[in-house]
Amino acid sequence: MNSRNSNPNLPPIKYNDDGGPLCSKDSSVPMKPNGWSREEGRIERFKWRCPQAKLIKGKWVTSCDNPCNGKPCGRVTFTSPAMDKRMYPGVIRGSDEWISDYKIRTVVEKNIQYLKEPMACGNLKTRDNLTIKADLYLAGITQLITVILADKIHEHKYIRSLKPLIA
Repeated sequence: MNSRNSNPNLPPIKYNDDGGPLCSKDSSVPMKPNGWSREEGRIERFKWRCPQAKLIKGKWVTSCDNPCNGKPCGRVTFTSPAMDKRMYPGVIRGSDEWISDYKIRTVVEKNIQYLKEPMACGNLKTRDNLTIKADLYLAGITQLITVILADKIHEHKYIRSLKPLIA
């Protein structure tokens, strides 16, 4: 991170498996999410606050007897997609939004794999470019014929698979 913005006297922040920062005093307590920080001229970052900080009369005050950075508001840290896109994709891991997106993502990934396999894009059996190209064309033609047949017999549930259509 930015070395100009770090105090060498403060203990380094550790992160849990979901990418959330942990309290530097007690590593079993995660820091509280505090929303997105979208400042002009800066990258979009997610703000995390001390787990014991509370908003009182418009000011953040920590109830910790010995704050880790000596400030009454407690420690604040930021995470951003620029740090690690896989760990910080723009949605907090483990949140309700993450869970709902992940359910959709798994369905999409399964469908993509389902489409790639018969079209010879998933697991290539040959290494010859002409054979791969011919397999790809034949798989595409087969899928188009499957769609046309399923549409003609008004059985749209068979559009994605040729075996039940033939049976």
